[in-house]
Amino acid sequence: MPTTRRAARQDESDDETTEEAVEAVMDAARAAAAARAAAEDADLTRKEKLKRYVARRVSSRMVSVAAFTLGVAWMCCLPVFSIVTGELKMRGTYFDETTLSPMAARATLHSSEGFRDYLRSVNGSFCNELIELDVACQDRYGASWGVIRPALGWAAVEAVAVVAANKRAIPIVLSLARFLRDAPWLGKNVVVVASENPQRWVGAYHDGDDEDLSFERGGLLRGAILVRLPDAETYGAVSIKAHGFDGELPNLDYLHLAATAFPQLVHVESGFESRAPPRPLLKYAERSRALMTWAKRLAGGSSGPHAHFLRRGIDAVTLEPTPSLPNARQTFDSSRVGTGVELIIRSMNIVEHELHHGASQYLLMDASKFVSFDEVAFPLMLTALPLGVEAAKELSAYAFDAIVLQRDIPHTIVRHFLYVLAPMAFGMGSVYACFHSIQMVGLLVGLAYVAAIIVVSRLDSDRRLARATLLLAAGYAHTPLVLSQPCVLLWVGAPMTLFLATLRPRADGFLYVALSFILWLALSPPVIAFVTVGSWGAAVSRLSRDSIMLGLPDRKLLYAGVAYIPIHAGALAYLLFAPRRPAPLDLDVELAKKER
Repeated sequence: MPTTRRAARQDESDDETTEEAVEAVMDAARAAAAARAAAEDADLTRKEKLKRYVARRVSSRMVSVAAFTLGVAWMCCLPVFSIVTGELKMRGTYFDETTLSPMAARATLHSSEGFRDYLRSVNGSFCNELIELDVACQDRYGASWGVIRPALGWAAVEAVAVVAANKRAIPIVLSLARFLRDAPWLGKNVVVVASENPQRWVGAYHDGDDEDLSFERGGLLRGAILVRLPDAETYGAVSIKAHGFDGELPNLDYLHLAATAFPQLVHVESGFESRAPPRPLLKYAERSRALMTWAKRLAGGSSGPHAHFLRRGIDAVTLEPTPSLPNARQTFDSSRVGTGVELIIRSMNIVEHELHHGASQYLLMDASKFVSFDEVAFPLMLTALPLGVEAAKELSAYAFDAIVLQRDIPHTIVRHFLYVLAPMAFGMGSVYACFHSIQMVGLLVGLAYVAAIIVVSRLDSDRRLARATLLLAAGYAHTPLVLSQPCVLLWVGAPMTLFLATLRPRADGFLYVALSFILWLALSPPVIAFVTVGSWGAAVSRLSRDSIMLGLPDRKLLYAGVAYIPIHAGALAYLLFAPRRPAPLDLDVELAKKER
C-alpha cells in the first residue's frame, strides 16, 4: 500500500515537471519571437513603421469618412479664413501686376473744359459725333466704332475698348472720345464702340474681317470696359458684371482695377446688389451666401455682353450704375462714371503686356475679398476621394472572389459599365438637343432613366461591380471639373459623393432604401435646376443660350449630359434592382468544390 502511494506521488511529480518544462519551452519560444519582432522593428525606419501601423489599423471606410469630413469642414472655413495662406482672415484683393498704379493716376476728365456741357448736349448719331471730332467711324456688324489714337502721334500697337452697351451710355463714350483725343498722356489706342450686342463685332475685330471693306482697328485689345446706364440719372452704386461663358472671368487685377476706380461704390455678383453703397458682410451666413451665390451665377452662365470679349481672351467687365434711393445721402451722376472709366484707361495705359500675374479663376465675396480656385480645389478633391477609395474596395473584393472561382473578370467588368453607358447615349442626345430643339431635352433625359432601368433589370449583376461602376464614373467625371470649373461641383460634388457612398438597394431593407431614395430625389435634375436657376425650363434655356453663343457644349452642359444624368439614372437602377450583398466566400469549401 505505501509503495502504491509513493508511485502515485511520483507520477504526479513527473506530470508537474513535464507541464513546467512545456511552459518553459513556450515561454522561451515567445521570448524568441518577441526578440525577433523587436529586431525586425529595430531595422524598420519610422516611415515603414507608420506604413505597417496604417496597414493594420486603418480601413477604407475610415479613410473615406475622414477625407469627406475634412473636405466639407474645409469648405465651411472658406468664408472665414484662408487655410492655404495660413491667414486667419479671407484673402483681400490686390494688384499682382506691379505696373498697375491706379492710386497714382489722377482723373482730370471731370475738370476738363466743356466736359459736362458736351455730355449734356450730345444728341446726334454715334458716327456723326465721331466725324465731328475728326475720328473715322465705321458702322457694321451691329456696331458703330472709331479709334482714338495718341495725340502725340506715335503708333500704338495695343488698345483698350470702351463700349456703350445701350443708348444711355453713348454720351459717356463720346465725351471720353472727345477728351482722350487731346490727352497728352495717352499711350494706347482707345477703340470707342456703340453696340448692345458686340458678339459679331468682337469676332470680326479679333479674327479678321470677312468683307472687302477696310476694317478700322486699333491694335491688340488688352482690355474692354462696357458701360450700361439706367434711365434714371442719379446713381447710388455701381454693379460690376464679370461672369463669362463656361466659367470664364477677367484677370483679378483687372476686376480689382475697376473696383478701385469706384471706391466704396461697387457691388459684385454675390447676391447683395442693391441701390445703396455696399456694406461690410460680417455674419458667417452672409459670407457663405455671397460665395455660393457667386459660384451659382458663374456656373449658370454669362452676365453681360463682356462675355464675348472674355471668350477671345480679352479682360472685360460691364459697369452698371444703379439708381439711387429716394433719401440717399451719397449719389453721383454720369460724369462720375466717365471719371472712373478714365482712371481705368490711365492705369492700363502703361501696361505693355497682358495681365497674367493675378488669379484668373476665383470666388468673390465682395469687391475686396476673394477665394482663389486653387484653394477651392483642395477640399473638393478631398470630398471626391471616397469615390476612388470605395470603388477600389469593391473591385478588390470582387477580384479576390473571382480569381478563386475562375471567372472572366475583364468581360464582367466591361459588361457592368452598361449601368452608365446605356443612359449616356440619351444624355449625349440631350446635349445636342440644346442646340436644335430644347423641347426634346426633357424627353431625352427621361429616356436615359428608362434605358438604365431596362438594361440593369435584365443584367445578371454583381452588386459590388455595379456600385464600383457608379463610383468610378462619378470620380472620373468630377476630376477635371475640380481644376477647370469647381463652381459646378460646389453645388453637386459633395452631395453626389455622399449619396453614392451611402447608396443601398431595395434588397437591404426598407429603412436603407428609403434614405437612399430621399437622397436620390434631392439630387434629381428638377431639384438641381430649381436650386441653381429657379425652374427646369429656365435651366434648359440658359444652357441652350450659352451653347448656341459658344457654338459648342460648355463644361457644365457636358457634365450634365454625359456624367450627372447617366450616374443619377444608374443609381436609380441600382436602387431598384441590385441583388443582396454576397455572403463571405469560404475558401476551404470553394477549393474542395474545385478539387471534385
